[in-house]
Amino acid sequence: NRTDLHDAFQNGVAGFATVTVRKPWRGRMGFHSFTLGGTTASSLDLRSIPELIFPPGTDGATPSQRSGGWQVRYAFQQFVRQDPEQPMRGWGVFGYASLWDGNPTLGRWSMALGVAGNPTFTTSRPDDRFGIGYYRFAPSPTLKRGIEPVFPLDDEQGLELFYTFAFNAHFLMTANVQFIDPAPGGFADDVFAGIRSNIKF
Repeated sequence: NRTDLHDAFQNGVAGFATVTVRKPWRGRMGFHSFTLGGTTASSLDLRSIPELIFPPGTDGATPSQRSGGWQVRYAFQQFVRQDPEQPMRGWGVFGYASLWDGNPTLGRWSMALGVAGNPTFTTSRPDDRFGIGYYRFAPSPTLKRGIEPVFPLDDEQGLELFYTFAFNAHFLMTANVQFIDPAPGGFADDVFAGIRSNIKF
């Protein structure tokens, strides 16, 4: 019998606003999205991280807080080849770019770019799908400087490729491989490969 609304928003308020614009290119479907986000919540001030690293046996410090944060983002997707009779079939390019305040947000910027859709090099498998994408994520420079003495941190990047075989309308099989250059400094690159199936009844 309680609503607990008396302490609503005591930790802050966060929100996002997105506008999507439909912008065809040479008669082919395309979209552009713009996002703005913000928060009033308090989090660890990343500038205080060096003060929290002490030798064993010494007293720690009380971390300072920093209020607020923001993010802006632009994303797009654009058909390069599009079937005029089946508009959702074809292939195109996609991508996004995001920027954060970098303190107290743990990231500074990220981006991705890729190509995906239905292959046009074969007419016998019109329902197959393929994709290749690249991403890069840059942690906050303030965070990187603060933890560098104990945990070096670099930008992370990766590449992913997949191909989906549509044997019929009810059975799909996808092969996938990923190459990852991880953010923690000194860590070896990783390669992941896998196969998954999708059965529709």
